[in-house]
Parts: sequence; structure tokens; C-alpha cells
Amino acid sequence: MPPVNLPLSTSGRTAEEVARNAALQAGETLRRTFRDKAVDVSFKGRADIVTDVDVAVERVYRDVLAREFPGFGFIGEESDAATGAEPYTWIVDPIDGTANFAKGIPHFATTLALLHDGEIIVGVTYDPIRQDLFVATAGGGMTVNGQPGNASRATDFSGITLGFDIASDEALVVRAFDIVRSLLPLHRVRLMGSGALGLAYVAVGWLDLYFHLELKPWDVAAGLLFIRESEGDDLVCVDAVQGKPATLESGGFLAGNEGLVREFTKQTSALRL
Repeated sequence: MPPVNLPLSTSGRTAEEVARNAALQAGETLRRTFRDKAVDVSFKGRADIVTDVDVAVERVYRDVLAREFPGFGFIGEESDAATGAEPYTWIVDPIDGTANFAKGIPHFATTLALLHDGEIIVGVTYDPIRQDLFVATAGGGMTVNGQPGNASRATDFSGITLGFDIASDEALVVRAFDIVRSLLPLHRVRLMGSGALGLAYVAVGWLDLYFHLELKPWDVAAGLLFIRESEGDDLVCVDAVQGKPATLESGGFLAGNEGLVREFTKQTSALRL
């Protein structure tokens, strides 16, 4: 598809520039507070935590984006959605991998995307510890640290590196581990802790496959655009249960090149229903 014309902000910058700078600003806060014993951790559910840093970073995103693009909608993981007067909506996850962040494990990211009439047109994910910046625009390709993303072209399923994560729902946790067990002797398996980074890693070839059985729209919005815009021509992201092209509302996600996705689906079909 041809590159999408991106809206300009009140300061004259494109939506991609604003999103990129906002993510870098969020990353500075995350680096500064990482492993800070003063960070307050609480539970949204028995297996779902939030920190005061999540809330503070989302507030910064909300303020910056509202100033640059007044009238745009806003959906964040930690606050109520705001409906905009225009057909544009920002969707933000201030920390994807909060459990890792809170425990001092250096694998998490901040991520945001811009939707136009429900279509993802800008996506940015930033790992502030490794300082890996993933950026994509609809029709404009995707990059990691300014270089084009090249997805894996692996064909030998037995030699791939598979990333996955577990859901908060216990039945889905059991199913995810059953899926991995069914793939043995596949030995290169990584439990990641961040769905946003899992999809980004597939888009640039650092993982061959990634799956998660329960993700929210703010976890995957940027990543879905990365998969679509990566230079891997046969890269796909499908609904991990139904096998159809994934959308923001899919819930479960499976990403990789078509051959590997097909083989994964064949080997695990009985366990994913």
C-alpha cells in the first residue's frame, strides 16, 4: 500500500515524530525509575500488577499527545478512554512487561500506536534498557534503530527460536505450556514477559515465532503494524485460536512467516481449541 499521509501536530511535526519522541521521553522515566526501591507496586487482579510509574508515564503520554493533537481520542491501559472529535485515536501501554519492570528484570517496553478509523497507521515500541527503538508507519515500512526490519526466513521448524508468554487466565496458562510441551524436542523456547517486544522481535528476525493466548489491544497495536510493514514478505500475524488474520480484538496472537505458522498450527491444533 502507498504511504499514508500522517497528520501534523500543533508544533508542525508528523504523528510518527511525536510518537517517537513521546516514547523516548517515557523511556527516560523508565530508565530513571528501574530498580528504584521507592516504586509502588499494587495488584489490579491476582496475576496482574501495576506500578505508580505505569500511571505516571501514561499521564505524560496523555498530556503530550493531547497538546500536540487536540481532539484525538486516547485509550490507555491504566486510565479511562477519551473519545475524540476526529477519526484518530492514540492507544498506549506505558509499560508492557510491568511484572519484569517491577521485579528488576530488564525486559520490558513502552509502546503506542495511532489509529485512523480503526486502522493502525503509526506504531512505536521502545525498549529503554537496550535502547532498541521499533517504528513503523502504514505503507512506509518499519525500522529498528533506523535500520529496516528483516524477518526470519527460517524453514526448518526444529531449529527455530520460539517466544511465548502466559496469560492471567489459569486455563490459558496451562494451555500455553501444553502447547510448548507438544512441540518438544524444540529446545530454543523463550518465555519473554512482553508481548509488545515479542511481536517486534518477530518483525526484525530476532525470534522466528511468537505466540500469546491473551493480549489486549494496547499490547499489540504497534506490533501488528510492525508485522505488516516488515521486509519479510510472507510474515503474518494470525488469531492464535481461529487462525484468521489477527486484529486488535483477537485476544490470542501467533506471528511468524507463513511456513512456520502453518507448521505450528498443524502441530498444536488440538491444544488451541
